[in-house]
Amino acid sequence: QEKIKILTQQDMKQVLFSIAVFCALFFNSNLSTLLGFQNNVTTVAFLPITLFLFSQIVKKQIFFFRKRNIHIMYILSISIIILLFKLLDGQNDMFKSILMFSLIPYIFAVYLENASEKEKSTLQKMLLALLITECLLALYERLNLTVLLATEETYSAMNRAGDSWSFRSSALFGHPLGNAMLVSVINIFILSSDLSANKKITYFLINLLALLCFNERGNIAITVVTSIPLLIQLFKKGSKQLKRTILLIGIPLFIGGIIQIAQSDFGGRLFNEQSGKHDNSTMARLEAFRAFDYLNNSELLIGGNHLNDKVAAKMHLAAVENGIISILLDYGIVLGIPLLWYLFLFQKEKLSVFPWWNKWLILLLFYGIGFTNPHLSNPMQWFIFICSYYAFRPKTKNRLYERKHVFRM
Repeated sequence: QEKIKILTQQDMKQVLFSIAVFCALFFNSNLSTLLGFQNNVTTVAFLPITLFLFSQIVKKQIFFFRKRNIHIMYILSISIIILLFKLLDGQNDMFKSILMFSLIPYIFAVYLENASEKEKSTLQKMLLALLITECLLALYERLNLTVLLATEETYSAMNRAGDSWSFRSSALFGHPLGNAMLVSVINIFILSSDLSANKKITYFLINLLALLCFNERGNIAITVVTSIPLLIQLFKKGSKQLKRTILLIGIPLFIGGIIQIAQSDFGGRLFNEQSGKHDNSTMARLEAFRAFDYLNNSELLIGGNHLNDKVAAKMHLAAVENGIISILLDYGIVLGIPLLWYLFLFQKEKLSVFPWWNKWLILLLFYGIGFTNPHLSNPMQWFIFICSYYAFRPKTKNRLYERKHVFRM
C-alpha cells in the first residue's frame, strides 16, 4: 500500500506538471482569446505553473541555494528590487510583467535543474507539439492568405499591402516577428540536441517553411546562418547511408525547392524585389538607438511600461525595433542593465553543456534576432529559451555538468 501511495503521488505530480507546462506554452497566446478568456490570458496561462511551483517550494523540492543557481539568485534578487522600485514609484501595473519576465521563468528553471527524466521528456514533447502547431497554423494561413486566431485589426495591420508575397502568418502568438523568434529558438536547440539526424533535418525543414510563412527576412537569415554549422556537423557525424541520401536526394531537392520558392510569391519579402521599396524596417531599427533621446532623467534611470509606446510615437514608428532597448525602457538603466547582464551570464553558463562554438551559435541567434525586433522584451521568448534548454539539453553532457556544479553554496 505504501508503494502504491508513492506511485500515486508521483503520477499526480506528473499530471500537474504536464497541465502547468501545457497552459504556459499554449494558453499565453491568441488561443486563449479564441476560447473567451480575453483579459485573463496571463492568469489562465501562468496560474497553474505558479501554483505548481509554490507547492514544490512548500514541499522543499526546489533548491535555490546551489552553485549552479547562482546567476538565477542574482536575477531573482534584482527582479524583486525592480518590483519594489516600481511599486514605490506608483507603477503598479508593472507587477504582472515583472512576474512573467524574470520571476516565474527562473523559479521554474531552478525546478527543472532537478526535474525527473520523465518530466523533461514531457517538456520536450510539449515543445515539439507547440512547434508543429505553430508551423501548421502558419502554413495554413499562408496558403489561404488569412489568419485563424488574430483579430481583424491585427490582420489588417500586419498585411496592409494586400499582396500575396507580403502576407505574414499570425499563428498562435499573433505577431509574425514573435512567432518567428520562438520557432527559431526551438529549432536551434533541436539541432543541438541528442535527437536523431532524421528528426533534426525534418524539424529544420518544417521550421524553415514556417519562417517563410512568417515572412521575416532578418529572422530567416540569422536562423539559416546559425543552423548551417550544426547541419554540417550533423552530416559529418552521420552514417554513410545518411550522407548518401543527403548528397543524392536531399541537396538537389533543397536547391530545387529554394529556386521554386524564390520564383513564387511564397518567397515573400526575402526574394521579392518590391519588398525593399515598401519596407522601412532597416531605418526603424537604426532609429531605435535614438530612443533614449526622448526620455527625461527619471524615465532613463527607472523606466516604465508606457515608455516603449511613448518613444515609438515620437519616432513615428509602430514599435521600438530593438529588444534590448525595449527592456531598458521598461526597467530603466540603473537596474535594467544589471538584470540583462545576469540574464546573459545565466544563459552563457547553462549553455556550457554544449561545445563552445555551439553555445555561441545559440547566443548569436537569440540576441541577433532580439536586436532586430522588440519581442526580446516579451517574457514568452525567455520562457521558451529556458524550456528549450532543459528539454533538449544533451544527456551525455549533463553528467559532466552535474559533477561540476553538484555541491551547495
